[in-house]
Amino acid sequence: MRTGFALGLMSLAGLLALAAFGFLVWALYGWLAVSFAQPAAAALTGVAILLLTGVLAWLAMRLSR
Repeated sequence: MRTGFALGLMSLAGLLALAAFGFLVWALYGWLAVSFAQPAAAALTGVAILLLTGVLAWLAMRLSR
């Protein structure tokens, strides 16, 4: 019972973290769109997310050794 409840809470926490990350990406795009044209802001936001994804993948590979 407690394990199922804990798994449910972890799932909810993951979902909320994903939503928060989406809001952060949206805020980054909005902040860049003030200074750059919309396509450039979208491209810069995409590059930032790809860099973050690469760092997280690298960390996951390093920690799994």
